[in-house]
Amino acid sequence: MPRQPRQVAGIGASDLPNQAAVAAYTGPPRELVVGVDTLRFHDGFTPGGIPLAKGGHTLVEDADYQCLSSDVQVGLKPLTSPRTISLPDVDLFPLGQDLVIADESGACSDVLTITIKPGPSTGDVIGGPEGAATIVLSSPYQAVRFRRGASNLWIRL
Repeated sequence: MPRQPRQVAGIGASDLPNQAAVAAYTGPPRELVVGVDTLRFHDGFTPGGIPLAKGGHTLVEDADYQCLSSDVQVGLKPLTSPRTISLPDVDLFPLGQDLVIADESGACSDVLTITIKPGPSTGDVIGGPEGAATIVLSSPYQAVRFRRGASNLWIRL
């Protein structure tokens, strides 16, 4: 089927009937395509395009968790023990996309903490005024937001 000229496209266009078609599609430079949950920018040669923004929420049910580069918001609920959240490799995380980690249980405290640290074997660091190797959440409903910085750098916002 011939390509339909456009600047923005999404699932439902005649040549993009489903998510599989969006993932396989290589669009012309500067075309934006909206998939099921991700806005993608096309450069003319990357199949599926470059992910720009993703909507979504990952619920972690009372366990330690290794974040994925596709995570956008990670919420912990319930929280009955101290937990550790490991960040994904920052160099694989989409540019411009924030990662939010939050206590959604309301149980976070000095006893039931959420420790956030760079992923194992990534060589990443968390930048910020504190200069801490880890971030510890210790208040109900507390959250922290990160953004990709330079190579191997998570910026705490």
